[in-house]
Amino acid sequence: MSVQERVTRAPIWLRLVVSALVIAGLVLLGNALIAPLLERLAPSEPIDPGTMNLMIALALVLYIMLLAVPFVPGAEIGMILLTLGGAELAPLVYLATVLSLCLAFAIGRLVPEAVIARALAWVGLTRAAELSARFETLPPAGRARALRKILHVPGLPTVIRYRYVALALAMNLPGNVVIGGGGGIALTAGLSRLFSPGKFLLTTLIAVLPVPLLIVLYDKLWVV
Repeated sequence: MSVQERVTRAPIWLRLVVSALVIAGLVLLGNALIAPLLERLAPSEPIDPGTMNLMIALALVLYIMLLAVPFVPGAEIGMILLTLGGAELAPLVYLATVLSLCLAFAIGRLVPEAVIARALAWVGLTRAAELSARFETLPPAGRARALRKILHVPGLPTVIRYRYVALALAMNLPGNVVIGGGGGIALTAGLSRLFSPGKFLLTTLIAVLPVPLLIVLYDKLWVV
């Protein structure tokens, strides 16, 4: 049975509405979890160091989990942590960000190709579903070459060729939550099978570095 034949009989508009509701639910859930924590991390009254350290540790764990979820603005927790902890906390926030993005990427890589094809077909992206099924056995480089030959959208072959640069830019794009946020971008990268794990890790290490590094450098320059 082809991918096209597996598509549910539900009308495409209904499938798109359901998909939009799921995304909206993720955003609302993320905000509901983040808002109380942000308030506690910026208390109006002084609290003892032990309690603050515990709160920061819990915030880091929650940050890792939330940032990995598509469309959830978990990066806000990271910025609050950097604001509160400064240069001392910057390395931990940096490592937590890399870990979270790698977690999302790994989840995407673990999703079976057949499941990806069915999901694409379900939302009406039947051509993408057919390509996903056809390229199932290809490695990332081979899949990228095949896509460049098949797809004729202006500029898209160049984006695929320099996909790691595009990935780094997308991770640092202001307001990227509208395209899935860091977690959504990393998850999509894993699902696409266009990125090798090693190169994804290296790209993430470089892409996430600027803000924590600037905070550390600013702290050192300020002290001097």
